[in-house]
Amino acid sequence: MRWPLGAPTGNHTNYRSGEHRMSLPLVQPEALRLRAALDAYTRAEVDDGASLVCTSAASCRRSVGKATLVEGQASFLGSHYGLTQHGRELRILVVPQQVGGSLAHGGQRGDEHVTMDERRAQVATSMDGQRPYPRTTHMVGTEHALQVLLGLDVDGAREVDIPGGQVHVFETMAMANTTLCSRVVDGAGGQGSVTMIEKCSRHLRQTLKLLEPNIVLTQGWTQSGSSPTTAVASALGVAKPAKNTLTEVRAPWGPVALVAANHPSRNWAEPSRAQWRDLEPVIASARQLVLDRARD
Repeated sequence: MRWPLGAPTGNHTNYRSGEHRMSLPLVQPEALRLRAALDAYTRAEVDDGASLVCTSAASCRRSVGKATLVEGQASFLGSHYGLTQHGRELRILVVPQQVGGSLAHGGQRGDEHVTMDERRAQVATSMDGQRPYPRTTHMVGTEHALQVLLGLDVDGAREVDIPGGQVHVFETMAMANTTLCSRVVDGAGGQGSVTMIEKCSRHLRQTLKLLEPNIVLTQGWTQSGSSPTTAVASALGVAKPAKNTLTEVRAPWGPVALVAANHPSRNWAEPSRAQWRDLEPVIASARQLVLDRARD
């Protein structure tokens, strides 16, 4: 059996319409448990689906100045997070900057108070949607990275085998942004303010604690200042790694293969780009590091 991939693909498909629900695969028991735990935390500590309940809300609103704060954009957790290959769970967490978007998108990625169920539907639209939106360059690059992490060819299948069928590679990851609200000046670009990144660090730490990933791919690296790489390194208690490198981190739940990378959109979304050629072997090494642990 092969699951249908994603929601209807038109640019104006509203992921909140409910059309997506029949096309998503059944969430596996362990992923369901983790999603329930992360959803409960998010609703209690970040956004309850109707309003921003985070205790840092006021300071984050002040910090964006004349920009727009798009509030409460929950994390994603795929139906097969923790997929087992060669006797080893691959618990892959991707950490970008922010969801971004614009409230003018008409019910698309700029929505506020997005629950985990709604975030899952958002991601589903990027599986087979039209370019450049909802199948953004960012998500194309993420797809390539996941293909490598799952032992697939980047020029080949975008689905991975599971017992009884296949699922899109997105269903094997979790994606938690550095900030769970977005600072938007114009369109989808940018990242949270320094205050937002600082205040959201506790949510990132809790996400790591709950999901216990053994592979973390950061999508944002800068020579100085804040980035997804610095945020994750701080949450894991290690120094910021160099760009396009693999670091093995000893987390409380076990070893973590930390891949520090730039954001894919302008750097490595296409396999022909030089940065991808530098990054691909690093990502492949992260996979091998985790699989080798199964043989220890």
